[in-house]
Amino acid sequence: MIWRRRRSPAGTSELASGQCHVAGATGFLWSAADALDVLDVLVVDEAAQMCLANVLAVSHTARRLILLGDPQQLDQPTQGTHPHGTGGSSLEHVLGGRQTIDPDRGLFFAETWRMNPNICDFDSELFYDSKLHPVPSCEKQVVLSNGPIKGSRLRYVLVEHAGNKSYSVDDADRDDHHEQQHTMDRPGRHRKGRYNRRYHRHHTL
Repeated sequence: MIWRRRRSPAGTSELASGQCHVAGATGFLWSAADALDVLDVLVVDEAAQMCLANVLAVSHTARRLILLGDPQQLDQPTQGTHPHGTGGSSLEHVLGGRQTIDPDRGLFFAETWRMNPNICDFDSELFYDSKLHPVPSCEKQVVLSNGPIKGSRLRYVLVEHAGNKSYSVDDADRDDHHEQQHTMDRPGRHRKGRYNRRYHRHHTL
């Protein structure tokens, strides 16, 4: 949606005329013919979930393009089979098979405000060339419990099931069991030192 100063919806003509200076919309608007050169800079959020073809379709909107996202997280949603390479995201093409972007091609944000060092170190080595590090306060993020789910580290829980390719009710039931039994009534500690009874539901510990 594009907004004028009066907070009413506008279109690409307002951008071209200067009546509107900041806009947010999906690729359907930016790929239209009348969107040609209406922006100075186009920021593609979650570019790891937008294939190269779609980014090319909207790229005529601006002379400068910023791809923002993390290819190591969720892939782009797909509903079919594509020829080799065409289903890859725009960021995957820029990375060229590397885990992190080269300094001459972009910026890598090397600090996380979400993960305790015990978890971040594992993810960093496996997915980010050991370049990702938590801010010091993340050491405080823990689950406080008398059961097996406590502290802040990776755990292996065996769940036997078969044939669950897209989803697993067995896994969900096991997770719910552990949560109810060991953590629901016990607080977690936030990186700022605050306590929250259900902290583990909303944050990465």
